Amino acid sequence: MASAEPAVSGGWPMFNNARNMVSFVDGRVSYIKIYWNSTLGYPNGGVSVAAYYDPPAGYDYQWSGN
Repeated sequence: MASAEPAVSGGWPMFNNARNMVSFVDGRVSYIKIYWNSTLGYPNGGVSVAAYYDPPAGYDYQWSGN
C-alpha cells in the first residue's frame, strides 16, 4: 500500500498520480491522474511542480498545445 505521507520534505502535499478534477479548453470536465516527477529538483533546492512539464504518454492531459 502506498504511503499517505507527502513525498517532499517540509510537508509539501505533492504526490504522483494524485487524482484531480480538471476542466479542459473544450469545456469537458474529468477526474484524472496528474503526473508529478518526484526526482526532478532544482539547483536552489526547490521541488518540481506538475504544471511545469507535460506528462509522459498514457495520461489524459497535456499542459502544452498540440
